[in-house]
Amino acid sequence: MSGKPGQSLMFGLPTAAFGALLALMLFHIDLNLYAMVGLIMLRTRS
Repeated sequence: MSGKPGQSLMFGLPTAAFGALLALMLFHIDLNLYAMVGLIMLRTRS
């Protein structure tokens, strides 16, 4: 039971980061400073 929170974080974070980068590519948005800050905030929220 103690491994569940760690596993969900370990598998959820790369999926969220990949989805965010995919959305940037889909909407033709460059990886600029604002996008990097958003990715960092996404990482700290998960």
